[in-house]
Amino acid sequence: MIREWTTLMIGSIAIVAAFAIAAARQMDLEEILLSNDANTARQLNVFYSSGPRILQSYVNGKKDGFVYDVAVATIEAILRGRLDLGRSMADALLVLIDDDRFPNGHLHHGYYATDLHDPAGQYTSVKHPTVAPGNISWVAMALVDFYAATGEQRYLDGAIKAAAWIKDNCERYVGFGGYAGGFVGWQYSADETRITEHNIGVYVLARKLHKLTGDTTYALMADHAQRFVQSMFYEPGGYYLGGSAGGTSRALTPVPADVQAWALLSGIDDYERTNRAIDWAFRQLLVVDEVDGVTYHGIRWSTNGTHVQCEATAHVAAALWIDGRQADALWLMGQLNNVRLTAPNIDPDGIGIVATPWPQGAYTGYGSATYPNALHVGATVWLGLAAMVMQQDTAANPLCRIAGDATRDGVVNVLDMIFVRNHAGGDPGSDSGAAKADVSNDNAVNVLDMILVRNHLGDTCE
Repeated sequence: MIREWTTLMIGSIAIVAAFAIAAARQMDLEEILLSNDANTARQLNVFYSSGPRILQSYVNGKKDGFVYDVAVATIEAILRGRLDLGRSMADALLVLIDDDRFPNGHLHHGYYATDLHDPAGQYTSVKHPTVAPGNISWVAMALVDFYAATGEQRYLDGAIKAAAWIKDNCERYVGFGGYAGGFVGWQYSADETRITEHNIGVYVLARKLHKLTGDTTYALMADHAQRFVQSMFYEPGGYYLGGSAGGTSRALTPVPADVQAWALLSGIDDYERTNRAIDWAFRQLLVVDEVDGVTYHGIRWSTNGTHVQCEATAHVAAALWIDGRQADALWLMGQLNNVRLTAPNIDPDGIGIVATPWPQGAYTGYGSATYPNALHVGATVWLGLAAMVMQQDTAANPLCRIAGDATRDGVVNVLDMIFVRNHAGGDPGSDSGAAKADVSNDNAVNVLDMILVRNHLGDTCE
């Protein structure tokens, strides 16, 4: 019954797809991005307004500052050209690495946003102690990107230190290999779970560092993480599994949304596989919530999750756009904008977006983890990243930034010129091939796209 209902809903979306792009053109993406800038500044300045500092992750009275949220907000600030905001967060991330009780390159899951240091001013203000390679990878990616934007060596040094910790503490060769889950809780118990999401992060970080430094250590790290992720593709279902318990058996359930989107955005596997995975996520994880007479469509966190989760919805929207499915991507973006403007607990000025419109929260499907109906930095940032992808195409893809990559293979070459030429005159609104060929993102495939590809020949993912 669920499968039939989902198919029916997707069919209804297809019927109105022709209207989706026109409607979304009326949706002001830049207004969303300005709202995001304001949200980052607000959440960054809750407790103090100058110097290195981290964001308060939720507007819910708690003082949590999760490093993943800080990292993705830093990446968004860089893409937006807001280096003032980015520097405050990048500097804070360096403090959290260098002033840890054991300053060997790791960071914890979350800190008190009130202060980077503990009451004695000696060590960092750890609130959520778990240490995981996924979070550390995103932090290091943000530092690499800030180095690329400023040329200041200390940010690259911080990223290299973090990458060394991941390699030294998480690299495994038993079973499926890959990178293990780090250390959990205040006892810092070793976590041998291999998580697909974490390994995608390690892959992207290592690829960035190899491009910048030429050090083959990072090429080997990227290859090691990539092989693990590729081994998690579940051929019968056409999607990526969430990981492996102990590295020797694959966890068949729950199946998360984020890895389906991140696999495509990062280019970590063959296009045929990543295309199947994002299509599966859109078809099988799409849900409908009704709150106070308002209907919200979106993506749940996993197959065991419940209710619309806005960050996951933005992941899928960005990936669908990169996949050339503009109508579907813009439809999801319209749904997110509806949440931003009408859901319970929104900001009256439309600044930021709640993690879920569902008043009791959106269950992830993992343990007791539930996203609250509260304004959320992670969801807000990914809303902005998806909007920038829709403005700038692959040039704003946070996991593989590259202009002119019509074939979506992570390098600009003669194949992209051929691809654009073969789709010249096509309609990006109805043809996914033409949508990908429209690398200038002006809703047409023409000589401007050929010029952009020519100007970027030889470029690879940043």
